[in-house]
Amino acid sequence: MDPKDPKSPKNQFRCYLRCLWRVDSLMRELCKELGRLGLADDTLVVLTADHGEAWGQHKWLLHGHSLFEEEIRVPLIFISPRLAHLGPRREVIGSHIDLWATLTDVCGLPFDPRWQGRSLFADIPSEERRAYFYRGGSLGVREGKYKYIWEYDKMREMLYDLEQDPNERRNIAVDNPDICKAQRLRLKHWTQYQNRLVKDRLKEK
Repeated sequence: MDPKDPKSPKNQFRCYLRCLWRVDSLMRELCKELGRLGLADDTLVVLTADHGEAWGQHKWLLHGHSLFEEEIRVPLIFISPRLAHLGPRREVIGSHIDLWATLTDVCGLPFDPRWQGRSLFADIPSEERRAYFYRGGSLGVREGKYKYIWEYDKMREMLYDLEQDPNERRNIAVDNPDICKAQRLRLKHWTQYQNRLVKDRLKEK
């Protein structure tokens, strides 16, 4: 492999790191400018992403190949001096569907009951929080310490205990048929609900 090839995995990873460095620099400039203008205390800066990137953890590079953690985990960072009381980090299961509800909660704005998401700061038991995922041919759900993936195009299922196996190396689906059955049913109900919701919203147009 040519080390000078810009498409080589090593050079792609270096480019990715440079992009992260550039984003950090831009965020620093933004926060400094808000401070200079006297707007820092009244501005909420939110940083997130639409997907992660894989760097060979499960053989693939970049994104769009799977529902493993390296491709679906994204940052969610709130920057505001007024939010210091919320703490530096929260271990809460959620997804982008919870973003608007979280923003309105933080800003003290009314919540739209039509939203599916719930604030990541709401007092909701951890066992009732879930995150759903989708890509062509696969569905997934995270609940508690377990993450379940159903590859319906291949009729294959995967179950991971992310507390004991955060890198998703050991598929324990065969050893936990009851959990898999329950999560597969949950995914079925979720897709049925989403299909009905889309049809109802289209009728509103």
